[in-house]
Amino acid sequence: MSNVKNITLTNRRKNTGNEPGSVLIVVVLIVAALMVINGSLLINSAIETRIAANHERAMVLQYLADAGIEKMRAELIHNEDLVNYDNESTLEDIQFIFGMMTNFGEAEISSSLRGPNLRNNLEIQSTARLPDGSKKTILVELKPPFNEAAISTYSEIYLP
Repeated sequence: MSNVKNITLTNRRKNTGNEPGSVLIVVVLIVAALMVINGSLLINSAIETRIAANHERAMVLQYLADAGIEKMRAELIHNEDLVNYDNESTLEDIQFIFGMMTNFGEAEISSSLRGPNLRNNLEIQSTARLPDGSKKTILVELKPPFNEAAISTYSEIYLP
């Protein structure tokens, strides 16, 4: 009987020596899980930053293209003779190209007037370009008098 007690006590002593190793494994697993979570948060933050930058660029392009439309409308209000009613509807009657400073550098805005189309409306196409190659194009139709609201018929955006 005393021999059985000695074996049991010896086994208990051997098992107690392995406990620090299991704690180390648990700590390593917790650290690995935290590293995975931190990595995914960093990737998510980088993606959100790119989305915000693209959204800002798209909004700037929209405003610039709208500025081209408004410049052409203002010119039409002051001078209705800009419209060549004998011209084919696909040919430009007049074009304005001007620049404007933005947070992304000097933007180029190109606004052209065509008209009248098959519905007897004038068309203004405005394209805004940023130095990085981003561009936004808007096509609107105008009904006389030209101080009325424009109807957007087409919009296209390219973000590199």
